[in-house]
Amino acid sequence: MGLSGALFYLPTALRVQLKFTGKPMTTGLNLTPSPPAKRGRRLATITNVRCALADVLRALENDQINPTKGRVLIYGFSVLASLIEGSDLEARITELEGQRDLGRPA
Repeated sequence: MGLSGALFYLPTALRVQLKFTGKPMTTGLNLTPSPPAKRGRRLATITNVRCALADVLRALENDQINPTKGRVLIYGFSVLASLIEGSDLEARITELEGQRDLGRPA
């Protein structure tokens, strides 16, 4: 692979600098790797969703997050809570139906 093939993988500003001067531009470029993404909390139970919702409401109250982002998070948490509640009810109904079927005479 020649120099032209290697330029394909470089950022645009660096490609332009290499094309005109033959030397890479070193000022203004942050070549350090970004830190790994922060893992959020596990939102598998209604309790976890309730705590996350409380955190968002608290952050909104203290002007720590954008109100638009807060609205989106609150809506997402409410949808997630409904899904968790529905799946929990479905599991309970399935368990009750299984118990009923075992107690029924054949």
